[in-house]
Amino acid sequence: MSDSEKGHAPETSDEPVNLKFNMNVSDRDPNGINEHLKVSFSEVFAEPHGNYSFDAIWKLSYTIFEGSKLWCYRIISAIFALPCALFCGCYFACVVFGQIWAYTPCIRGLSILFGCMFKMITLCVQVCCNPVNDSVARILSRIRFYHVNSGSLPTVKQDVKDFDENVALTTASLKVV
Repeated sequence: MSDSEKGHAPETSDEPVNLKFNMNVSDRDPNGINEHLKVSFSEVFAEPHGNYSFDAIWKLSYTIFEGSKLWCYRIISAIFALPCALFCGCYFACVVFGQIWAYTPCIRGLSILFGCMFKMITLCVQVCCNPVNDSVARILSRIRFYHVNSGSLPTVKQDVKDFDENVALTTASLKVV
């Protein structure tokens, strides 16, 4: 007998919710879900042999690319990371709330309702359609096909007697068992 059946309120955990986590700050993508976002200078820029810029320009371009990518990301993150985190937290809380308090009860109710209807439809099919299907299956299972050589078929030059004999042979080989 559960607590609610005994007249008692269900017990809840007395432990406080701890929002501090031991995070690995050096590995911020432990599951590798954003591996496709790694972009390096050599994946974007490449000079083929014979078309080299000055070495100093190439090195400075590398430094500017990597530095601007890093600092632009950091500035955008500083401005938008907290609002995005708040939005995503609220979004996933709403998704979970909907799943727990709306979708799952609705699906459970529909499965109960349609479960009864499914049983009634299954019974009707078993009573009405299965006998017909069984009869047709038994009739069709008794059909046998035989290969008839084309040399035994009549040609235009054969007389009617030969034709009648061939038809009788063909009919005898196609009889239903």
